Amino acid sequence: MKLDWRPFRWSVPGDGRGALSFPPGPRVDRRHRADRRSERRAAHPRALGCWVTAPAERASPAQSPGRLASATIPFTYHAVPDIESRNAREKDGSPCPSRALLWSYTWAYLEPVSLRCAPDCSKCTMPVSAARRHSGFVGPLLMQKPFDDFYAGKSVMVTGDTGFKGSWLSIWLTRLGARVVGYALEPPSEPSNFAVCDLGSRLKHTQADVRDFDSLLSFMHEHQPSIVFHLAAQSLVRYSFKHPKQTFDVNVMGTTNVLQAARQTDSVTTVVAITSDKCYRNVEWEWGYRETDRLGGYDAYGASKACAELVIEAYRDSKFQDVTEPIRRVAVASARAGNVIGGGDWALDRIVPDAVRAIVANEPLTLRNPLATRPWQHVLEPLSGYLWLGRLLNQNPVLFSDAWNFGPSPGNIYSVQQLIERLYARWRNSKSDIQIASGTTVGESHLLALDCSKARHHMGWEATWTIDETADAIANWYRTFYEERPDDMYEFTVKQIERYENAADNRGQRWASPNVDENDVAADHG
Repeated sequence: MKLDWRPFRWSVPGDGRGALSFPPGPRVDRRHRADRRSERRAAHPRALGCWVTAPAERASPAQSPGRLASATIPFTYHAVPDIESRNAREKDGSPCPSRALLWSYTWAYLEPVSLRCAPDCSKCTMPVSAARRHSGFVGPLLMQKPFDDFYAGKSVMVTGDTGFKGSWLSIWLTRLGARVVGYALEPPSEPSNFAVCDLGSRLKHTQADVRDFDSLLSFMHEHQPSIVFHLAAQSLVRYSFKHPKQTFDVNVMGTTNVLQAARQTDSVTTVVAITSDKCYRNVEWEWGYRETDRLGGYDAYGASKACAELVIEAYRDSKFQDVTEPIRRVAVASARAGNVIGGGDWALDRIVPDAVRAIVANEPLTLRNPLATRPWQHVLEPLSGYLWLGRLLNQNPVLFSDAWNFGPSPGNIYSVQQLIERLYARWRNSKSDIQIASGTTVGESHLLALDCSKARHHMGWEATWTIDETADAIANWYRTFYEERPDDMYEFTVKQIERYENAADNRGQRWASPNVDENDVAADHG
């Protein structure tokens, strides 16, 4: 059986029926579209034990490769002998092993998978990797790639790729098939995630400063990226107390240089600039800050992030773009997230790296503000938001050129002490003790949370992992690094990304299994 993508019809030889296999491994159930405003899980057979047949033809809008299409398709489910097809049922609940069921699915391009040439073909039940060798067929499966497979083959620039978040983003983009080019200073710590994952050999990286506009512009002209993720920053709050001017130089003028260089590079169509939740003027209230709340900061770090937001707001404004040389449109959005934690972070004066160093050295850990609450989230949470924003922004600049919060749900806001206790509980045989410092630390706020309703309603985005799943992932990453001592943490990091993608998909996250375009996102959540 083969699929002709133009005009997007099924064509099968012989009796006009063919079967598409479900290789064992990932779950293959996808959301059933009851209508555009409500979704529920499609009840259909799992990966192993069932196969489906499709009619000879089905009408659908003509599609070009890489685009999605939705259609209502009658399938016949067949139960493999001795295996009950529990999910294939008619509306009255009775088993339906061999009758036509009407479901509405969205199909997309996927990696090469096998086609079942007969119900009893054992080769068609091999894992996807083996199935590629078996058939070499590129076809559809009830399964889709994250972010609509948008980044595959695209040239993507990441500033700050040697940093904690930048290195994780670069790894994820590489996994998604993007050609990543990085621009940053040397790694900020020793060790660093950039080094232990050997990213220097996996992407094109230039060591340079975002404050150097000429170097930045030359880099963009040489590599011709289409999408820019700007993460380069002075990212430490306590460091800004001693180095306020440097903090403003990097966070404000560095952002200005990136945006201006992007405007002067014709290949760039989309810029996602990352700031911080500290851009809001924190008045210690109990509810989360929205994107329309007042910006500002009591320290150089927060104030510099607020200033960077003003710069971004100017550069994304259509009036600015229509009168400022060079006169051309670039889709620009800002993303605000904070208190990002995860494996591979060794920065100074951050709670998780401090805790890991204390555990490894069997030394006590002193908590400066144990009761301070923060929107803790695994690094993959905001990165999924940045990547989904980049995809939507590229397709619909008018709707998504704006500021966006990415943070945990309100029920996942925890104190410093609660986070550290969870991390310690997952590191067996630790002899490190937790100590509480007397007094409080000057310059650090106690209450801080983000309201992510805008991203949830307009982008269909929300955080995936709970605080316990986050603690599990962090402990597993660092314990693997320190106890197993692998030469390269890249593969382990990729596996954590895969687990996160699977968790997001199982929980119905829109970006993990997108089946509508950006206008549908707005319509579904309007």
